[in-house]
Amino acid sequence: MSIDFIKVLKAPADIDNWLLKILIGGLIYLIPVLCFVAMGYWTEYLINFMHGSDKLPDGPSDNIAKNFITGAKMFAGCLILGVIIGLILACVAYALAKLKCLALFIVMVLQLIMLFISLFLVMSFATDKKILSMIDFKKAAEIVKGNPETAYFILFMLLLFVIYSAVMGVCCATVAGAVFLPFLSYALGVSMFNLMGQYVQSSPNLEQLLK
Repeated sequence: MSIDFIKVLKAPADIDNWLLKILIGGLIYLIPVLCFVAMGYWTEYLINFMHGSDKLPDGPSDNIAKNFITGAKMFAGCLILGVIIGLILACVAYALAKLKCLALFIVMVLQLIMLFISLFLVMSFATDKKILSMIDFKKAAEIVKGNPETAYFILFMLLLFVIYSAVMGVCCATVAGAVFLPFLSYALGVSMFNLMGQYVQSSPNLEQLLK
């Protein structure tokens, strides 16, 4: 196993003045449209991994134009992907409508599967930053194909969501605590993309995909 989950959890603090960076990133993430800057920053972090580095970029506000364009492209791709996934889930729900509880369970399982497919497609997008790469299922399959870390990646991603959800749940218990939610969401993004980066480094087809 090459994925280091401790590094995933520590990722938000792996940059100088990390508290300030998380504060700036959380504020950017909170503002509509400017959230593209945060999304672009995370993607550039993933791209660093693809080129053999695990170094965080300086910060989301240090290269706003570049991060914004990258994030906007990814968002556009996510919208297209969201329509496709929405149609699939709607068709399944309609076809199984008479099964009631079973149908609900099947749709929930499909949503979880679609979530992980979306993560693999984000990796596909990061190889060339083209909008349509967000729906390039073939390229995403190449990232997964022969990757020995897939099972660990899925397990650790679920564990990461559980940990952050628990912390966010505690914060939601008070109004003062709820103030920290956007900053925790931003930190979650950094940790998620660190995990994705560690995973994609294990893909035996990565070098070919970057050509």
